[in-house]
Amino acid sequence: MVVFAFLQVAVGVGVLAPRTRRPALAAGVALALATGLAGQDLGGLLTGHATDPGTGPVLALFAVTLWPRTAVGEAFGARPAAVPGGALAR
Repeated sequence: MVVFAFLQVAVGVGVLAPRTRRPALAAGVALALATGLAGQDLGGLLTGHATDPGTGPVLALFAVTLWPRTAVGEAFGARPAAVPGGALAR
């Protein structure tokens, strides 16, 4: 259990830096799903007596919502197009 705590802290610190954000989020999703499956057994969801699936799926959903977006053109070095009114399209 102490190892999981250190891994969760490493994921939390890794998300803070833009360079390590994606690997940290991927590790966080894997850790959340492993904890939910092995540690919480998905809350006994398949037993018929469960009230909730535990925190694993919720933590994975949080990680997905924090996943940084990249426009297709930006990946190839293109600049965003200007739109009328001076704002940049994203």
